[in-house]
Amino acid sequence: MSTMMTQHNLMDVLSAEPEVLSKCQLRKIYDTVAHNGKSSLLEGIIQSGLMSEETLLDVLSERLNMKKIDLADCEPAKEAIDLVPVELAVRQCCLPLRIVDGSLEIAVDNPVNCQLLDDLRLLLHTRFNGMYCEPVFCLASRDGILQAIKNIYGLGAEAAERLVSQLPSSNGHDNRAAEEEDHINITIDGEPSMVQFVNLVIIEAVRNRATDIHFEPFEGKLRVRQRIDGMLYEVPTPSSMADFTANIVSRIKVMAQLDIAEKRLPQDGRIKIRIDGDGFDLRISVLPSSYGEAVNIRILSQHMRFMPLFQLGLDQSDMPAVTDLIERPNGVILVTGPTGSGKTTFLYACLSLINVIHRKILTIEDPIEYRMDGVVQMQTLAKIDFSFARALRSMLRHDPDVMMIGEIRDTETAQITVRSALTGHLVFSTLHTNDAAGAIARLLDMGIEPFLAASSLLAVLAIRLVRVLCPHCRREVRVEPFMLEQLGVTESECDVEIIFEPVGCTHCRHTGFSGRVGIFEILRINEPIRELIQRRIATGNIKAEAIAAGMKTLRQDGWRKVKAGITSISEILRVSHADELMRADI
Repeated sequence: MSTMMTQHNLMDVLSAEPEVLSKCQLRKIYDTVAHNGKSSLLEGIIQSGLMSEETLLDVLSERLNMKKIDLADCEPAKEAIDLVPVELAVRQCCLPLRIVDGSLEIAVDNPVNCQLLDDLRLLLHTRFNGMYCEPVFCLASRDGILQAIKNIYGLGAEAAERLVSQLPSSNGHDNRAAEEEDHINITIDGEPSMVQFVNLVIIEAVRNRATDIHFEPFEGKLRVRQRIDGMLYEVPTPSSMADFTANIVSRIKVMAQLDIAEKRLPQDGRIKIRIDGDGFDLRISVLPSSYGEAVNIRILSQHMRFMPLFQLGLDQSDMPAVTDLIERPNGVILVTGPTGSGKTTFLYACLSLINVIHRKILTIEDPIEYRMDGVVQMQTLAKIDFSFARALRSMLRHDPDVMMIGEIRDTETAQITVRSALTGHLVFSTLHTNDAAGAIARLLDMGIEPFLAASSLLAVLAIRLVRVLCPHCRREVRVEPFMLEQLGVTESECDVEIIFEPVGCTHCRHTGFSGRVGIFEILRINEPIRELIQRRIATGNIKAEAIAAGMKTLRQDGWRKVKAGITSISEILRVSHADELMRADI
């Protein structure tokens, strides 16, 4: 589009026959955006709620004879990207797409951006060595443009470009000496941009529901990854950020009040921040590596909400059994699974059901992940030797009815836990084992006498988190025999013909999944199993006995969720191991 129209021209276009918005409505919006200092009438229309952005772009595309594109299906050309600096692309929300017949096609969300047109004409005239190249606009959504900029230029590319521009030239000096000099200067002169980059990475992770951020230095590059729904995804960042790895680490250390001069030893710290009005605790861990220091940031919300058991994925048929267990006056209930499998979330869902005025509940955790009113919560502190075992000894003097121990890590903690259950307390805790039956063997290996374990244990629950299929893009597939064989399901147990598998779309960031839900294995300790424990019978035999008594294994519970269309077979296979002992009468 060679001729740029103004806001007033746009008002005429939108109010022309057939009328999209009345002149009165447009004038009111125009006055509002002018009063608020906004530059875009289109932005005001969208914020007013009178028209969605998609509908508005459709109208403009038709009336202005401008092409509308979906950037999710478009691959910009590198030669076009190289013509427009990222700072301009971010500031003006535009994305160069391709060069066609001496014109540069650019995606914009606002076709009346006169400033952008002037900037581009000057930029292209200069970069083409005086040869004229006309920018031509096409329409795309604002979110689509910003996401494409992030994917193509990399997260924080604007900050990286500013940092690179501040680098002093080497002037023929030794490269290694120049690198050291650059790092010293960047730490001072480039701090605002480094602050911006680190903030962008953290904000992006929080908005993506990430639980962890990893900064990993390698030879010649810095890899940034987020863990979302239990899976790691790389964050696109400019390649030039590898030159500022030490500065990024220093910035995070400053935020966490760590020693920026110490680069040889691991360090741990924490940061409290607010994003979009919500508070977050960031747990920082710094590890020295061969190419610099690696940083992990664990993101914990200060206002994590408790989820009821049915929302965690517990089947309705298992609810009575769990409710009966947590209402017992004494005993040990163990929850097993790897790190990040939802053990603590499940325990707090249980505590929320029994948190009443006539019960005293104490917890000891590392760290405290949920804040629960009416529960006395403590956190371990290694610096003063305040461990799980030490806390447990003190907790028993506070007349508790229910105790929750974040994790049984050593023999002393295990022994106090068992003794607490035998003296009339209900104790919840966690262990890291592959399945429910494996927790019993783990307790015995820790030195707990078999008769004590048998008499104190009420149940062991194994949990895994599987990703939930995106409802917008999942697709149906017919159940094939090889699928059932992979999962260990017999054809007689398969009462469905259609299940679902992931595809990927913009709603789920092209992963095919959105959110997670639990699959469970609940091993209740009955008299036959107590006898097996006292005789130190192998874990496999205990599991077989539990299955005979009606226990559903992780894969069997996973199959129920596959049949319900909640998740896929590939997810169940990913998080669980094969059941070596199975019975046909499930």
